[in-house]
Amino acid sequence: MKDKASNAPNISEIDDDVSDVVGKRIYYQLTDEEGGSDEQGGRKRAAVIARVYFDNRRDDKGRKLTGVFVFEGSGFGKDAPLDSSRTPGTWDIYKSGDSVG
Repeated sequence: MKDKASNAPNISEIDDDVSDVVGKRIYYQLTDEEGGSDEQGGRKRAAVIARVYFDNRRDDKGRKLTGVFVFEGSGFGKDAPLDSSRTPGTWDIYKSGDSVG
């Protein structure tokens, strides 16, 4: 009898050594088209990792993409890269002291 755990996929690591874990709490930075603005608290929105890609999907800058669900309005899903500088259209890990503006 085969152990079920041995059939589980390995969780891959993204570029900054942060494990992609479905359901992980993150922050997504809204683009202008998504209603984001440069005013205080105008871009950062609570989100979660919704999908882990094992086929190494990347954006045009070579960053790995992760499926995220953003809690904005009625909510939306999209593929976005990790970016600790929090540029529009990217996500970053939740940090102590973060709050949604």
